[in-house]
Amino acid sequence: MSLRWWEGPKWFTELPDFWRHGNILNEDIDEDEIENEKLKSMKLLANTENIIQCNRIYSFFSKYKQIVRLVGWMLRFKHNCLCAKEERTRGALTSTEFHKAELKLVLMIQHESFEGEEDKKLKGLAVFVEEDKILRVKTQIVNRREKEDFRKPMLLPSNHEVVLKFIEHYHEKNLHCGCGGASVKPLIYY
Repeated sequence: MSLRWWEGPKWFTELPDFWRHGNILNEDIDEDEIENEKLKSMKLLANTENIIQCNRIYSFFSKYKQIVRLVGWMLRFKHNCLCAKEERTRGALTSTEFHKAELKLVLMIQHESFEGEEDKKLKGLAVFVEEDKILRVKTQIVNRREKEDFRKPMLLPSNHEVVLKFIEHYHEKNLHCGCGGASVKPLIYY
């Protein structure tokens, strides 16, 4: 099947005088093989998230915002591949897309670093999974009237290279205000 795809049907290699005329679609068509190929392409689209996870895309950039933008462009590409031509998104990344890319990046980091809620490293923490599939920690300030990200912070490993770039980014953005100030701004909308 793969050779026929690249080379074409057998009669195509003959001289044009001997080419078939009329209905050429009635050639031996293996419907099962066609269905298998369709399923392969659908599985590939469904596993796009896993492809993004497996590649260590964040090692290509030294700045946190560059990594988030890359993930944002990848998510937009995926969106544009799955929708009609008229519904495609164009132009610069929006703040909503940037925020979704940050959440996707957090999810990727968590999948790399933790085995879920029951991870041995998280034994002393009250970890739960939010509806966005992100691991969060219940703290003692759950009942305060603060933003959701402050009351239920996302769980991130302390030694991950993207987390270190995240801390460096906010440290510089907040004009080198120190450890306490860098952690004040969690992943919130820009």
